[in-house]
Amino acid sequence: MIRRPRITPRQWLILLHDFLATAAAFIITLEIRFDDTQMAVRAGWIPGFVLGFTIFTSAVYFTLGLHESKWRFTSLPELLRIIRAS
Repeated sequence: MIRRPRITPRQWLILLHDFLATAAAFIITLEIRFDDTQMAVRAGWIPGFVLGFTIFTSAVYFTLGLHESKWRFTSLPELLRIIRAS
Protein backbone atom coordinates (compact mmCIF):
# COMPACT_ATOMS: atom_id res chain seq x y z
CA MET A 1 0.00 0.00 0.00
CA ILE A 2 1.27 3.45 -0.91
CA ARG A 3 1.59 5.76 2.05
CA ARG A 4 0.31 9.30 1.54
CA PRO A 5 2.67 11.99 2.74
CA ARG A 6 1.42 14.29 5.49
CA ILE A 7 1.14 17.88 4.40
CA THR A 8 1.23 20.62 7.00
CA PRO A 9 -0.95 23.75 6.73
CA ARG A 10 2.20 25.71 5.84
CA GLN A 11 2.90 23.34 2.94
CA TRP A 12 -0.70 23.71 1.73
CA LEU A 13 -0.17 27.47 1.68
CA ILE A 14 3.01 27.01 -0.31
CA LEU A 15 1.18 24.79 -2.83
CA LEU A 16 -1.67 27.33 -3.05
CA HIS A 17 0.84 30.14 -3.61
CA ASP A 18 2.58 28.16 -6.35
CA PHE A 19 -0.77 27.41 -7.99
CA LEU A 20 -1.87 31.06 -7.98
CA ALA A 21 1.55 32.39 -9.00
CA THR A 22 1.73 29.96 -11.92
CA ALA A 23 -1.75 30.92 -13.11
CA ALA A 24 -0.98 34.64 -12.80
CA ALA A 25 2.35 34.30 -14.60
CA PHE A 26 0.73 32.38 -17.45
CA ILE A 27 -2.09 34.92 -17.83
CA ILE A 28 0.35 37.84 -17.72
CA THR A 29 2.48 36.10 -20.35
CA LEU A 30 -0.52 35.78 -22.64
CA GLU A 31 -1.45 39.43 -22.07
CA ILE A 32 2.06 40.54 -23.00
CA ARG A 33 2.26 38.23 -26.01
CA PHE A 34 -1.11 38.93 -27.65
CA ASP A 35 -2.89 42.19 -28.36
CA ASP A 36 -6.63 42.69 -27.74
CA THR A 37 -7.83 41.23 -31.04
CA GLN A 38 -5.63 38.15 -30.73
CA MET A 39 -6.77 37.65 -27.11
CA ALA A 40 -10.41 37.88 -28.22
CA VAL A 41 -9.85 35.06 -30.70
CA ARG A 42 -8.31 32.88 -27.97
CA ALA A 43 -10.71 33.86 -25.17
CA GLY A 44 -12.69 30.66 -25.51
CA TRP A 45 -9.92 28.21 -24.72
CA ILE A 46 -7.68 30.27 -22.43
CA PRO A 47 -9.53 29.65 -19.10
CA GLY A 48 -9.56 25.88 -19.57
CA PHE A 49 -5.97 25.81 -20.71
CA VAL A 50 -4.81 27.96 -17.77
CA LEU A 51 -6.64 25.71 -15.32
CA GLY A 52 -5.21 22.54 -16.86
CA PHE A 53 -1.72 24.01 -17.03
CA THR A 54 -1.75 25.14 -13.41
CA ILE A 55 -3.10 21.78 -12.20
CA PHE A 56 -0.36 20.01 -14.14
CA THR A 57 2.39 22.28 -12.79
CA SER A 58 1.02 21.94 -9.25
CA ALA A 59 1.26 18.16 -9.60
CA VAL A 60 4.85 18.57 -10.79
CA TYR A 61 5.65 20.86 -7.83
CA PHE A 62 4.14 18.34 -5.42
CA THR A 63 5.77 15.31 -7.05
CA LEU A 64 9.21 16.92 -6.97
CA GLY A 65 8.72 18.00 -3.36
CA LEU A 66 9.06 21.71 -3.96
CA HIS A 67 6.56 22.38 -1.16
CA GLU A 68 8.81 20.83 1.48
CA SER A 69 11.64 23.31 1.89
CA LYS A 70 10.61 26.56 0.28
CA TRP A 71 11.77 29.57 2.32
CA ARG A 72 13.69 27.19 4.53
CA PHE A 73 16.78 29.37 4.57
CA THR A 74 15.10 32.75 4.26
CA SER A 75 14.49 34.78 7.37
CA LEU A 76 11.97 37.57 7.79
CA PRO A 77 14.65 40.32 7.77
CA GLU A 78 16.01 38.89 4.51
CA LEU A 79 12.51 38.89 3.06
CA LEU A 80 12.05 42.54 4.05
CA ARG A 81 15.36 43.38 2.37
CA ILE A 82 14.18 41.67 -0.81
CA ILE A 83 10.92 43.64 -0.71
CA ARG A 84 12.78 46.91 -0.14
CA ALA A 85 15.17 46.16 -3.00
CA SER A 86 12.41 45.47 -5.50
